Amino acid sequence: MADISIIVPAYRAGRYVQRCLEAIYSQETNEEIIIVDNGSEKPAIRHFLNKYPEVVFIENKENRGTSFARNQALRRAKGDWIVFMDADSYIGEGFLPKLKKIISSLSSDIGSFSPKILKNESTIFSCGLFLSSLYRSYNIAAGQNSQKYKDKFEILGPNTCCGVYRRRALEQIAKEGKVFDEEFFFLWEDFDIALRLKKAGFKSLFVPELVCFHKGGSAPIERMQRRYFHFSGRLRLIKKNYKGKRRFFFFLRSFVYDFSRSLHFFIFNPYRHQAFRDILSIMRK
Repeated sequence: MADISIIVPAYRAGRYVQRCLEAIYSQETNEEIIIVDNGSEKPAIRHFLNKYPEVVFIENKENRGTSFARNQALRRAKGDWIVFMDADSYIGEGFLPKLKKIISSLSSDIGSFSPKILKNESTIFSCGLFLSSLYRSYNIAAGQNSQKYKDKFEILGPNTCCGVYRRRALEQIAKEGKVFDEEFFFLWEDFDIALRLKKAGFKSLFVPELVCFHKGGSAPIERMQRRYFHFSGRLRLIKKNYKGKRRFFFFLRSFVYDFSRSLHFFIFNPYRHQAFRDILSIMRK
């Protein structure tokens, strides 16, 4: 079994995937790489994949979301460790040799870890995920100077734009053969995985020796639709983690935050009808 499998879902992202692959192969790697084209009308990936015949390429006829694509690739993957990347991410110099050394020294209770993910040479995009008591989502250290955060520390989990996961840990939280909950079409799926791994007894770390870059916001999804996915995903996560009276008291405690934001959403966002249907669907389950 291969040590590491790298999984990259893509949607209309040919030029980004090319840069992603070039960064991987510049390190003379022999890792398994799986690219999933998630329903692009004219996949721009095919024309340069001839340079990389060993890459596993999965082509979907429709876009069924990032969670679906990752589950699909996981069924093909052979690695003991899985690196999930977004198409607009690429690894920094020496990433893979360092990754192999880190993996060999980790204790068995570490289920995932995050590199230092940079927006550019001077700015941090993420050092891992943080979830507030009101289920507000944050990337740790986002916008701060890239020279900060030089020591390891425990985090909730990595952002899947570039996150490393122990396969055994993922298999332990899988349900009906699926690791990712496919109801998270886009956004929040990494928070869901992080919470489930934590409940299963696994820890997650920020590992500053590993550096990668992530453009962010490059998916061809307009701003209002992205806000819809964020709104709907947060509700799904709350639904999964708060039951009965606990859910009632959660919304009571977060009333001011939720009411003002929800009111703004339902007045101004054109996806409000879809969001309302999602709410009804979530409440029925």
